[in-house]
Order: sequence, then C-alpha cells, then structure tokens
Amino acid sequence: VRFQQDIDNESFDVKMLRDVEISPDGKKVVFEALGHIYVRSLPDGKPRRLTTQKETFELNPSFSRDGKNIVYVSWDDNEQGQVRVVSARGGRGKAITNEPGKYVEPSFSPDGKTIVFRKVSGGYITDPTWGLNPGIYTMSVKGGTPKLITESGSLPHFGSHNDRIYLLRDGDKPQLVKVNLNR
Repeated sequence: VRFQQDIDNESFDVKMLRDVEISPDGKKVVFEALGHIYVRSLPDGKPRRLTTQKETFELNPSFSRDGKNIVYVSWDDNEQGQVRVVSARGGRGKAITNEPGKYVEPSFSPDGKTIVFRKVSGGYITDPTWGLNPGIYTMSVKGGTPKLITESGSLPHFGSHNDRIYLLRDGDKPQLVKVNLNR
C-alpha cells in the first residue's frame, strides 16, 4: 500500500511533543517539539518558543521548583552540547557548563541553586570527543566545575531535599536509588 505524501510543505501541525512538564503552579507547560522548546499557558494558551536562538537543538526542559526558570540541554552535531538555564518568560539562555559534552536529563534542586544532569559517552554515530567520564553530575546553577556523583544511572532528580538525588539503575530489574550528596 502506498500513499502519496507532500513533503515540501511550508508548515505543518506538530503531533508529537517530547519532555512535557507542567509548571509547579499548574499554569504553564513546557515541552520540546522538532528540536526547540516551547511554553504554553494552560489550559488553552498558544505555544511560543522559549528561547530566541536558532543555532542548536534544545532538549529535556525542566522547571525550577518556583517556576521562574527552566533548565535544558542544547545540541549541535559539530559543537556538542551544553546545559543551559533560561527564564521561564523566555530569552537567550545561559550555558552553565564550561566544556562541550553530551548532556541529558537536567533537573533543579528544590532551592534552585543546584542542577543535576547526566553526561553520556559518545561513539557509535556521534563523535566520541568530550564523551569521557560519563555519569551523574551536579553543579551550581551559576556554573563552575561539575561534580561527579556516580558513574551509573539515569533520570536523576532531587526529591524534597537538596542533599539527595534519586536515579534509576538498570539491572535484572530497574531500581530507584537514593544518593546522599553529603557523603
């Protein structure tokens, strides 16, 4: 069975949203579609681009607990990626990581001062450069040097306290693991 497709359209409706997250106050939603991040007022606002940049793809948005900021990662096939923070009102976004890498799954601490994220290695179809030392890291929202917390795990996030993170570890059965940051 073959269906004729018109692939040269100027515009089209997006039907697949990724990384959808509702703001803590329930008034906005942030999501990624076609490599860019959008925000929309709930329940029936019009989606608008969160950032003004056009150079990189944007992925994995997550609200701060007060709803004022959004952390996300950027990606460019040549320049690699960064962890970035932008006001929930929008703007350019500020890189908090100093070196390029393959970053995913960023999340704020409850007090908004720390970000946890996962760094993945390269290889396969991506350039292995900057892919050393994969793992779960934390760093100040102001930037600086990331601190390796553990070499394994995924989907890192804080619970209700700033001194511990939770992550998933694969094995025979996936496990939710708590990591105390004060040790």
